[in-house]
Amino acid sequence: MKSITLTKSGRALLMLTAMAVMALVGTGAVFAQPPTMEKLKFAPVGAGFRAEAADQSINGAVVIPATYNGKSVTHIGKFNNCPGISSVTIPSSVTTIEYNAFENSTGITSIVIPMSVASILQYAFRNCNNLNSVTFQGITNLQGCCSAEFPGDLNAKYKAGGPGTYTRQPGKTVWEKQDGYAPPPPPPQPVQGPPQGGRRHFTLNGIWTRSDGSQITISENGTIITVTEGSGRFSKSFAER
Repeated sequence: MKSITLTKSGRALLMLTAMAVMALVGTGAVFAQPPTMEKLKFAPVGAGFRAEAADQSINGAVVIPATYNGKSVTHIGKFNNCPGISSVTIPSSVTTIEYNAFENSTGITSIVIPMSVASILQYAFRNCNNLNSVTFQGITNLQGCCSAEFPGDLNAKYKAGGPGTYTRQPGKTVWEKQDGYAPPPPPPQPVQGPPQGGRRHFTLNGIWTRSDGSQITISENGTIITVTEGSGRFSKSFAER
């Protein structure tokens, strides 16, 4: 058996390390590690996958991946009754946040809803009592009733105000939209297919927020849509002249 001889400085370092470990054990310190893929589970849904918590012991900062097994993660399932979750990062691949997805997950204090999310279903954020900041990057359909998705009056405020960051004071029911929000720029649109007859074709995508019912004209004298509510999307293709 080989013997190890410690120098005086080595013995001092070993003693200090042992004392530090004993001090941490004595205080009951717990180090929460970021959730790994083992703490998530995935199920096929449509052409992509649904992500959800493997069990309710999940804690810390949850980062949902954009892809799994080569396919997009498009749905967020059950992360409800997981009070140990402190934050959630939603990728831009997600289109749907499902029924009571984060209900009773009281550790979440803020969340960003990407532009890709088209629907948030009923009770998705019910009883998230410490949720005090929500950013909507785009147009999202809230498919619940009354104040089913978010605490307080956020449903009504978002439907009236459109994309932006909304905050409230802890424990209060009234949310306010913050000034100066600028949505992230849309990704550059690729040229669609080879030139046809010597002309390239492009697609213009975007969102708008209007308070009246007037029509919106994008270009080439083409009316895209008649606005009947506060916000919406548009998409139109153009040929190069």
